[in-house]
Amino acid sequence: VKSHHQNFRNKAINSLEEDNDFDLHYSGVLTLSKKDAVKVRQLLLKFLADKEEILMPSPNEDIIALNFDLFKL
Repeated sequence: VKSHHQNFRNKAINSLEEDNDFDLHYSGVLTLSKKDAVKVRQLLLKFLADKEEILMPSPNEDIIALNFDLFKL
């Protein structure tokens, strides 16, 4: 699994060089309370669950990669 994470992040880095209107890249370093950090993590987990409602009935027309990381520095 670690190799898959690394491979897709490498592909994300490569896509930075391409001029594609669909691609979306975000990197940010945030300062916030421990309580709010938990809230942000919960939002990301909710997004992961909610996206399934879109994916399940969606026809297989495109393949996209979705990467995001949340970790303490």
